[in-house]
Amino acid sequence: MIVDHYLRAHAFEDELQFGLSLSGAPISIRDQQLRATELTDRLIDARRINRLRPLLVVGAGVAGISAAIRALKESHCRVTIVDRKPRPFSLQANCSTRILHPTQYDWPLDHWNGGQFPWHPRASASLRHPVARADDLADMWSDTLQSAVTDYKGRVTQRFSQRVSNIVQEDDLINVDFFDRAGTKVGQDTFGAVAWCTGSPAERVSLARSRYRGFRFWEDDPLGDPDFSAAVQDTGALISGSGDGALQDFLRVVTRTSIPKELYDGLRISDEFRHGFFSANDQAYRCLPWCNTDKRIHAVFESLHSTYTELVDSLWRKRGAFLGPRLETYLRDPLPRVQLAYQHGHFTCYYGLNRFLVLLVAKFLHERYDKTVLFPGWRLTGIEPLAGDHECRNPMMCHGQKHRAAFERYQCCSTTNLRPDDIHQCVVIRHGVKGRKKLRYSVLPYHVPW
Repeated sequence: MIVDHYLRAHAFEDELQFGLSLSGAPISIRDQQLRATELTDRLIDARRINRLRPLLVVGAGVAGISAAIRALKESHCRVTIVDRKPRPFSLQANCSTRILHPTQYDWPLDHWNGGQFPWHPRASASLRHPVARADDLADMWSDTLQSAVTDYKGRVTQRFSQRVSNIVQEDDLINVDFFDRAGTKVGQDTFGAVAWCTGSPAERVSLARSRYRGFRFWEDDPLGDPDFSAAVQDTGALISGSGDGALQDFLRVVTRTSIPKELYDGLRISDEFRHGFFSANDQAYRCLPWCNTDKRIHAVFESLHSTYTELVDSLWRKRGAFLGPRLETYLRDPLPRVQLAYQHGHFTCYYGLNRFLVLLVAKFLHERYDKTVLFPGWRLTGIEPLAGDHECRNPMMCHGQKHRAAFERYQCCSTTNLRPDDIHQCVVIRHGVKGRKKLRYSVLPYHVPW
């Protein structure tokens, strides 16, 4: 029986397989590395992997490769990496339009603008993470993996474009068969432990009974293009969702910045204002791991949203005359008509920087231009092309084409009486992932010194 509480929390019924794919939130690249490192270290401490008990890592993304490299460095076990894709880090490798910053979402903590993970001199990490484009990071991390294969020659087996099947427990070991894409068996091996790091299920970027599909998060998109405003100049853009992905895309569409930190730095907000946001975040992050129902999670986010709104209003009353002109210089010109619709009366994003900047931009647009951009309490239920000869085949073909959106009121909390517009030339759907069970929130360290 497993004694270690962390291993027990991630163990399958046979206690030889462990899952990180749906282990909880938050799920940033840094958080994936930390979870994988901790799992591997505890497998070593529990003697589940060693020279006679190899480790199988299923999934060659950030978590999987972090676990594999950690096992190679900290033990004498053999490691096999298997992935259905032909290369590691396939999600990031196909995305050149997102810039990833490793510490910006630690705002409002002091180290948030460090720009490097690990940012602490005594911390370690299997994969270094500077500020870079997603596809460039994928190439850099692939080089790190190949260096590990060279350094630990004979201890690493890579099985790309393959899958596992016929997983059978024999005594205290796991027998696994490997198959290629054609379904042909190409190998078999025995392992002391299996780490499932296959990532999240497919994103919900479409709607039932609609052929329209929005851009996936790790997919090249035109949201940050300089000419985005021209492409949607007639009827604007709609973003549906309230998580971090939706709020990130809102900022990409409204501003000329590639990452939220650029906007925040440009506003030159005094550090004294960060304390209130830190206190609000700390209270929420301490509550979330204790939430065992949606009602409790809803209450935490509603309280957090209310506190942030009050803090933004206070900041605007005190510094609005200075912030307004600075903020204006970072907005697109011309400014596209953008609407953010979400079913609750609050955002469900985890990271405070997204919440703060979206509320601040919305406050400015309302005060300066009498524009309403936030539409809480509205659920997107349908998307159909306006032109009869247009077929929704892929997001890029739909971009710039007029589509009619259908909404229904979501009566769970106080909402605005204003309704989002029906016609849009760009629709971004960020509705989480398919089939996900209730998230387990956890409070993770910002780095580990071991």
